[in-house]
Amino acid sequence: MLKVSKANDVKDTILDPKFWNNCFITVQVTTPILRLLRICDSDEKPSLGYVYEGILRIRKGIKELFKRKRRNYKRYVDIIDARWDKMLRKSLHAAAYWLNPIFQYEKDNREEKDKAWLGVLDMIEKLTSLDNSVQITISHLAKFRDKVGTFGRSIALNSVELERPDVWWKAFGGDVPLLQKFAFFS
Repeated sequence: MLKVSKANDVKDTILDPKFWNNCFITVQVTTPILRLLRICDSDEKPSLGYVYEGILRIRKGIKELFKRKRRNYKRYVDIIDARWDKMLRKSLHAAAYWLNPIFQYEKDNREEKDKAWLGVLDMIEKLTSLDNSVQITISHLAKFRDKVGTFGRSIALNSVELERPDVWWKAFGGDVPLLQKFAFFS
């Protein structure tokens, strides 16, 4: 009798559309997280800036999955934010994101770039002397952000998505050697 009861419970679960909807949600939420973990584990490209950007995309994707209904997506985003804030949202990640030409030169995410800017300033203060900090922040970062000099050349702009950030900086950051060196570290 107990076996029949358990079998009926399994049958009811399997035939319940809510069960399959929850499976679908689980796959939709975890797939981008697994993709990000693969990027972090990859030896192919520096991943710090991609981690920052990946978390932004995951959060946005979850919100869109639940049609931006806060009560539906909040618990998932809260879990990600708790981990992100506790372990990952560091100035180094923000600086790597801001200094990655792929993210810097895209038109979207102005708000996130502004938040990441504080991480850049934090890292410059931590890693450079006062004289070098002033030089980097005043002139070098503006040249990079505004695509001035070699940063604005068509070959530099066209290769943003083709080259890893470290290779790109090596090729096009020569006008600003202090920032180039700093970008390698980030």
